[in-house]
Amino acid sequence: MKRSIAVILALGAVSLAGCGGLGKGKLAAPVQHTTVTDDGWALSLLHYQPASDPGPRLPVILCHGLSYNATFWDLADEVSLAKFLQQAGYDVWVPSLRGAGWSTKPPLSRLRQLFRGDLRTAGGVFTSAGRGALKLNWNVDDHVRGDIPAILNFVAEKTGRKKAFWVGHSMGGMALVAHLAGRADEDRLAGFVALGVPVFIIPPLSEPLKMMAESRGAFELSNVVVSTNLPAVLGAIGGGKLASPIDVLFYNPANVSPGVVRRLNIYGTDDISPGQLAQLVDMVSTGSFRSADGKTDHTAALGRMTVPALFCAGTVDNLATVGAVKKLYHQWGAKEKSFRLFGVVNAQRSDYGHDDLVIGRRARLEVYPVIRRWLDDRCGIKPRLELPLPLAGVKLK
Repeated sequence: MKRSIAVILALGAVSLAGCGGLGKGKLAAPVQHTTVTDDGWALSLLHYQPASDPGPRLPVILCHGLSYNATFWDLADEVSLAKFLQQAGYDVWVPSLRGAGWSTKPPLSRLRQLFRGDLRTAGGVFTSAGRGALKLNWNVDDHVRGDIPAILNFVAEKTGRKKAFWVGHSMGGMALVAHLAGRADEDRLAGFVALGVPVFIIPPLSEPLKMMAESRGAFELSNVVVSTNLPAVLGAIGGGKLASPIDVLFYNPANVSPGVVRRLNIYGTDDISPGQLAQLVDMVSTGSFRSADGKTDHTAALGRMTVPALFCAGTVDNLATVGAVKKLYHQWGAKEKSFRLFGVVNAQRSDYGHDDLVIGRRARLEVYPVIRRWLDDRCGIKPRLELPLPLAGVKLK
């Protein structure tokens, strides 16, 4: 009996070693690339080369949400979806949208990062002055029309693959929904993983969203004068333990370690532009995701979507609520679609907030494998024997 158990564990270990289940391992460091949009914004992409021959696995693009950059996907070994998929054999590409990370953004934004202690991307203030100095505002529609086509084109050119997966968190998924609604690039996407994607706002509003809707002018003015990085500054100084009231929109403090929050505040957070904020506030006010000029409802075409999709929601997400994500799932037109809810009600250790789906304490054990299995299914990869999650050897902090 003991020998049988040992054989099972050994087989499980071999399986996990090739699919990201084991903790660290020798992975190639990400390589930075740059592409330029048709309207002249430089976009940075980090390339995580697969740990093994990808075979039938298609490239995966991880796109961050509002106020974040590419570092969101790789804050630490225990909360790195980028490295998890890299270890599993996927060719992973992680862009920073315009205004974020190493991509084009105003020098003032880089100075603010320097103040928070981010010496990596903030150092670009001296080299980006020429390109970024005059680019002071952008909105979500700019990501839709400019950034997404540039990213898809670049990844296709570098990999030689006609299709890729798009994994979008929050705005990173919203932008893709709007892109597809404009009848663009459906044939270039093998699948869409939507992590906490809110294209609808369903009453009753959470207190932070209610304040945003009722005090729109004050929010927009404070964003310009003080910047949206103020909570990040406080979080960086307080070591991730000084949570502001707005933070409950983004994560469940009980489910994200203070160290990870601090790294997010220092390295993963960027300014929200006036245009982005205006579209967000408009969405809160109207209940659905619309274009910046208000003329196009990006949710009107959901019924004709054909791209296979996995929709993930957290039980205590105060931004992309369970009801809002379920509505998106139900209206999505593709025949091949799935919905997954993460929280205590479904046997997870904790309830998941908005960011927790990526940076939660046990996201690597409870969320990442779900994403990988869904991607594997789309690529025709058969499931392997796996160890029970507690034996996966991952250190949780």
